[in-house]
Amino acid sequence: VALRVPGVVQLLVSDGHRAADLLLDEPLGEDLLALLLAVQVAHLITGVIPVAVYSVYNTFYRQSGTLDQTVVAQQNARVALNFMERELMNAGYAADTSHIITEATASSIKFIYSDPNTTGARLEVRYGLQTTGGVQYLVRKADNLTTAAIGDTEEVAEYVETLAFTYFDINGNQITDTSTEANRDTIKFLTINLVTRTKDNIAGTTAPGTFMLETHIRLRNIGVGQASND
Repeated sequence: VALRVPGVVQLLVSDGHRAADLLLDEPLGEDLLALLLAVQVAHLITGVIPVAVYSVYNTFYRQSGTLDQTVVAQQNARVALNFMERELMNAGYAADTSHIITEATASSIKFIYSDPNTTGARLEVRYGLQTTGGVQYLVRKADNLTTAAIGDTEEVAEYVETLAFTYFDINGNQITDTSTEANRDTIKFLTINLVTRTKDNIAGTTAPGTFMLETHIRLRNIGVGQASND
């Protein structure tokens, strides 16, 4: 049904005089319906697009946040493991004792060596875990045996889930009892397994992400020359 709206539109020039009369006697129904439809579509689009954009942004934000935390967890594991590995390879160097490893548990180790970077000071270094403020850290403590100075406990890496040491003799046999000095003196190799975690739970889950690294270390300065396969 077409709606006809008869009438006159007066076009005025700048001085207010009538320039022309236009009769409105055209069917406006179809145009009106089209206009209403366009308005409704516009409202729909302006409502849907922001929601879609927010949804995409929110998903990207959560995924990028998860990725960032995963990268941090991986980096923590790599740095911590590299730090321990480099120092443990010096265990026994100019130690001035045959009892190099003074503590060897499933989650901690203490050993002696002389550090060439500190003018040959004999150090007793311990690695283990410590929880501070609800966060578990890999920590290092180095006591100076030369000056009898007690070292500070340093936080090497944060959000460490587990730290595990496994010990082996020169023939590759696992040493399960490391409680005695005699057994610790036979340690020639060790494996370190380190697991770090993300600070927060992974988006959409109830658990943090974890990252595991493992390395096998030959304690090259312990018992050098005592056997043909040193």
